[in-house]
Amino acid sequence: MNISKLLEKIKRSKSKIKITYTKPIRQNRPIRVITINKTTLRFITLGLVVAFTIGFGIYSFSNKDRGKNNKNLEESSITAEDNSQKNLPPIDEPEEAEEEVELPIIDLSDSSVALETELMRINEPIPYDNEVLYSAGNSESIDEPVFQDLYVMNLDTGQETVIAHTEIKFGEIYEGRFNKDWIVWLDTNQSGENQLYVMNRATGEVSKIKNCDYNKPQLRLAGDNLVWVEQKDVNQDRLYLYNFKSGEPVVLEIFDNPTYGTCPPSISEELLIWVVPSDEDPDNKSFIKVLDLSKALSADLAASSQGEDPANQDSGAESIPQEEGVDPEILDPKGFAIYPATNGKAIAWLDNLNPSEAHLKLTIDNGKTIIDVDENVARPYGIGDGFIAYMKDDAVMVYFWELDRYAQLNKPGTKARLTQDGVSGNKVIWYCAENPNDKKDQLYISTVEEPIELSLGSN
Repeated sequence: MNISKLLEKIKRSKSKIKITYTKPIRQNRPIRVITINKTTLRFITLGLVVAFTIGFGIYSFSNKDRGKNNKNLEESSITAEDNSQKNLPPIDEPEEAEEEVELPIIDLSDSSVALETELMRINEPIPYDNEVLYSAGNSESIDEPVFQDLYVMNLDTGQETVIAHTEIKFGEIYEGRFNKDWIVWLDTNQSGENQLYVMNRATGEVSKIKNCDYNKPQLRLAGDNLVWVEQKDVNQDRLYLYNFKSGEPVVLEIFDNPTYGTCPPSISEELLIWVVPSDEDPDNKSFIKVLDLSKALSADLAASSQGEDPANQDSGAESIPQEEGVDPEILDPKGFAIYPATNGKAIAWLDNLNPSEAHLKLTIDNGKTIIDVDENVARPYGIGDGFIAYMKDDAVMVYFWELDRYAQLNKPGTKARLTQDGVSGNKVIWYCAENPNDKKDQLYISTVEEPIELSLGSN
C-alpha cells in the first residue's frame, strides 16, 4: 500500500484510534492515558514521510559526491606518482664486483742450461755478458782449502781460464766480481788476513788495493768503481768507494750500528746506494742513501778525501766532506730497510732481517711508489733488465714489474738456490739443491726474456 492510499483511508474513517503507552510507575502515581485523534495522526504520518524522503535524498547525494571526490583523489594520486617517477633520477644498480683472478706462475725452466765444468766445487759464480766468474777447486777435505783458484768461463766456447791463485798460506779466494774492464777478488785465510786485489783486463796487471784486518768485506763492482763495507774496529764499520782511475779508497759513511755496518752496499754504473738508521728509531726505521755517481765523480770525491794509504788502513781516513753536488739523495722506504740492490733504474730492499717475516720491496720512481713484490723472501736476490730475481721457499722466482707477473726458473717441484750477486742483465745463475750431499755442484744459468705473448697483451 502506498502513502496516498493510506492517507485516504485515514480520512474516510469515522472512528477514533486510541493509542496508549505506559511509563514506569514511580511514587504510586496513576497510569496516564494519551488519546490521539485521526487528524493529529495524519499530520504526524505526513511529517514522518517528508522527513524520510528528505533524509534519503541527502544521503544519496552525499554518497554520489563522496564517490566522485574519491575517484578524483585516486586519479590525482596516480598522476602525482607518475610525475614523481618521471622526475626521479635513474637508480644505479650495484655493479657486480669483479673477482680477482690469480694468474698462474710462468714456467721459464726451459730457458735454463747447465753450467758444464770438470771442477767439483764452485763458489758463488756471477755472470756478466757471455762470461761467468767463480772461484773453484776439487778438494773434498774439510781440513784443506778448496777455492784456491779464480776462473773465468766463456759461455760461448765453454773455455775456462785461471785468473788468479791464492797468495797466502791456507788461503782461498772469495768475493770475485768483474766486468769488461776489471776483475776484483779477496784473498783470505778466514782467520783475519784479507787482501783485496784488482786486475786490469786490458793489460793483465794485478794490483793490491788494501789489507782488511777483520771480517772479510763483501765487494760490489760497477764501471770503474768498487765499494765495500769494512770493519775498522770492534765498534766501527766504514763504507769505502774505490775508483780505479784515482787509485785511492774514499770513506763515504761511518757506522756504529752493527746491523747497518755489516750490510753491503749496491752499485751500478749510475748509482751507489746504502742504508743508514734513523736517529729517532734505528731499530725500526731506515733511510736509503742514493748517490749519483756521475755527479760525485765530477766533484772529484777522491781529491776531497783526507787520504788513506791503500795498503795500510791504520793511517786513518775521515768521512769525505759533503760538498755541493756530492750529497746523496734520501729515499724513505716507509719503515725498516736492509740489503739494498739497484741496477741503476730500480731500487729494492728487504724490510726485515728474518726471512720468514721479510717482504721484498721495489721502487722504480725513487720511492714515490713502493711495490710489495713478495713476502717470506730470503737472501740473496738481484735486479736484472726489467725483472727482479729472488728466492722463496725452494724456488728461484722472477717478477716482471711492467707486466706484474711472476715466473719460476727451476722446474716446479724441484729445489734451487740463487747465487750471491748472481743476477746481471738478462742472466741469472742458480744452484740445483735437490741433493745437498752431491759431491759435485750442479749449476744452471738462465737467460730471462720478457714473455712475448704477455708483452703484446700488455700493449
